[in-house]
Amino acid sequence: MNTLENFHNFLEIREEDYCIVYATGNIFPVENIISVEKKYGEVIKDFLNFDFIDKIANAINPIPAKSKYINDYIDECYQKLKNNNDEIVLIFFLEEYRCILLDIFDDPNEDIVSNVKFYLYSLIMIQENLLSFIRTGEISNGLLTMLKSITNIQVRIDFSKTTSYNFLYETRDIYSLLAIDIKMIKDKSIIIKKCANCGKYFIPSNRSDEIYCDNVFRSGKTCKQVGYEEKEKKDPFKSLYTKARKTQHARIHRNIENKPNYKEAHYIPWRTAAEKARDYYKSINDLDGFQKWIEDNKDSF
Repeated sequence: MNTLENFHNFLEIREEDYCIVYATGNIFPVENIISVEKKYGEVIKDFLNFDFIDKIANAINPIPAKSKYINDYIDECYQKLKNNNDEIVLIFFLEEYRCILLDIFDDPNEDIVSNVKFYLYSLIMIQENLLSFIRTGEISNGLLTMLKSITNIQVRIDFSKTTSYNFLYETRDIYSLLAIDIKMIKDKSIIIKKCANCGKYFIPSNRSDEIYCDNVFRSGKTCKQVGYEEKEKKDPFKSLYTKARKTQHARIHRNIENKPNYKEAHYIPWRTAAEKARDYYKSINDLDGFQKWIEDNKDSF
């Protein structure tokens, strides 16, 4: 069976644990995929990272000449483009793209290229409006127009748990899904930022002031690792501190049997003092002085 034959999207958003479940099986019979779970905000994040122009240019040409080949064509696009990081966006994108092509083939007066360009333009405009939203928290007129046009969201209550219940949101198009994510971002104050290294959007995992994402960038290292390494190269005081801190941290494991409280008694006090020393010697631009402090205090505290 063609993987996109009788394609229909179905999403359930479990409000209690803030994640989206993408149901597959007979709805979207892709082999070996049962569900994709994402926290609130991640659909918008993936939508912002989705390069619609690039997808069209690299995988969605040439368009078949006859409508009977559309499903196979869309399936080929999916197989070429599928990526677990943005699969939900890709699936909705390709399904709506398929519907547009079928509508065009039904009307010989319609121009395929113009309609595809208009579809891409509308998606890019939504991206720009979403960028404005995550930066300012304000809903623009363009985004408001999209939200007002949405009617394809159903809400039901799941009583499967004995101690609580969940509100389940069901939708079958990307615009409704984005609308739900917009609501959750506002309600739960979710932050989406642009990675200072790779330029992709991400949701900070720990601190709201994070500037690097956790995606693998090169040589198995994440943007966060690469970014901080680059910063250290430009800051010899930080590089010296990091090298000394790693040496001190390694002592925790070496002393775990004979000094079980080594971390609390030595490492943490040393780290606090070393941070202050780093900042002080950097303020007077004395790298040799900081190097001497590290050597003189390696066994202190």
